[in-house]
Amino acid sequence: TDATPREVYVSTAAVGPFSLFWDVSRINIDTKECVLVQQNVMSSSVSRWQFIVKTGLALLCSWFDPPTAPLQWFPDDEMQFRGNIQLDLVHLGAYFCARGREEQD
Repeated sequence: TDATPREVYVSTAAVGPFSLFWDVSRINIDTKECVLVQQNVMSSSVSRWQFIVKTGLALLCSWFDPPTAPLQWFPDDEMQFRGNIQLDLVHLGAYFCARGREEQD
């Protein structure tokens, strides 16, 4: 029905070495409309270069905070993708993070 559209959430990424860092898209089955719901900071080449440079700086300078990149997204009960796993290549760690509902875009 129009009140409850038939929608699916899928991971979308370009094929290649950075396909691990995917975005989340919503596809309406009836209208075939695809909407980007959550974009990964690593999905653009500019962001990837920034991540690489900042990681290098963090390795060289102990006072520089290492960057993290979202690796996995988690929706809440309203299908808002607020939670994720952040990957830190400098400290070889993974962190579970969540934004508050008021922080949503």
